[in-house]
Amino acid sequence: MRHLIGSVFGLFLGFSHAWAASPWSAGISLGTLGAGLVVSRDVVPESLSIEASIQESNLYHSYDSGGGHTDGTVQLRSAMMRANYAPFLGRFFLSAGVLYNDSRINLQATATAGGYVLNGHTYSAQDVSSLDGQARYARWDPYLGVGWQGNAPVVRGWHWQVDVGALYQGGAMVHLQGVTTLGGAQQTALRTDLDAQRQDLTGALNQLRWYPVLGLVLQRSF
Repeated sequence: MRHLIGSVFGLFLGFSHAWAASPWSAGISLGTLGAGLVVSRDVVPESLSIEASIQESNLYHSYDSGGGHTDGTVQLRSAMMRANYAPFLGRFFLSAGVLYNDSRINLQATATAGGYVLNGHTYSAQDVSSLDGQARYARWDPYLGVGWQGNAPVVRGWHWQVDVGALYQGGAMVHLQGVTTLGGAQQTALRTDLDAQRQDLTGALNQLRWYPVLGLVLQRSF
């Protein structure tokens, strides 16, 4: 992730000599991709700009269900390169780009009241001591969106923008495993039930093939 971010920003900064007449902007962002840093550069003033950003945030949630306690963590980590085009030379703009998606969902379940219920079957805490899972999406995701700038970015000073769009991250890739003392046919049955749970979770997460992107950016032009 660090090498990729360095390469993205290195490539981005390498164009600075070609765009020496246009202002830089740098700032912070907050939205459904997490909290991040943003750098942009005008290619054609008031019309076309290139923007690079990195985002990272962690979200936590715990719950009790089916005789078990589950701790869930959503790790939002990504880097984006995109172009912003203002067709009317105003504050409204269109965006298109690509996002490197290193986000993932981690789950860890432990038995609290007798055991687990998996695919309608109950397993005791003695048979299955813990369950772990991870889900992620495709690494490279196309992005399309629109935005609105609070004031003209070619003016030196602070300005803000709002982004609304979506990225296509494809189907979810889900992995589930359990620590068990079971063997033989019972272990095979556990694997079958875990696979059924995995398919259910995959179906639920596939509803986020198109991930909504909402963001607020505060930048300063130099």
